[in-house]
Formats: sequence, structure tokens, C-alpha cells
Amino acid sequence: MASLVHPRLIGKRVLIVEDNYLIATHLEQIVRDAGGWPVGPVSNIDRALKLLRWGKVDVALLDCWLSGGHAGPIAELLWFRRTPFVVVTGCDTFDLPPALRDVQFVPKPFSGSDVVGGLAQAIGRQL
Repeated sequence: MASLVHPRLIGKRVLIVEDNYLIATHLEQIVRDAGGWPVGPVSNIDRALKLLRWGKVDVALLDCWLSGGHAGPIAELLWFRRTPFVVVTGCDTFDLPPALRDVQFVPKPFSGSDVVGGLAQAIGRQL
């Protein structure tokens, strides 16, 4: 198996917002393998917003549809704070809320290299 370590991710705090436990733990492991520090995972909008209000993250992985609705409020706060994020979802891009259509997108099912590449590109856009 190829290494997932990426220089743009080493030491970065990566918020994981995903309501499926298996996918969330898989994303958590991918972030660790890439050299990042997973924050969360959190599974709902309120917890993600609370965490963002009280903690600092460098980049986020965001499922667009959570059990409490679409993740637009989280995306808006990330955008406002200029925190890069990647939408990881099984939805087609045309199914996404307008606020999420122009961001970095990684479709489910995904590989570790898909997620790491998406995060690295999102961080690169902020440099």
C-alpha cells in the first residue's frame, strides 16, 4: 500500500463532519495516515458549528447531507472564516445546495488518495 503522507497535511487539524460512523472512522484513519490531526468526527450540524466556534481547524471534510439537513450552515461558516474544505458525498454535484457547488468535491465511494488529494488541493487554493 502506498503512503498517504502529504506535506500540505502534516500537522493540519482536519475537521471531519460525517454522520455515517463507518465512513467517519475511515476518514479519520485517512487523515492520520496523511499526517494530519483529525478533529471529531462530528455527526450533526449543531455539534460541528459549536466545535468551529470554540476550536480552530485548518481544513474540513464535510458530508453535504447530514441527518439534520444539508450542511450549508457549516459550509458558510467555513467560507466566512476562509477555512478550506472538501465536500465528501454520494450526491451528484447538481444535487448539492448552491453554496456547496463550487468547492472541492470528492465523490463517494472514495479512496484514501482521493481524500488526501482533495484536501491538498483545497489547502493549496488558500496558499
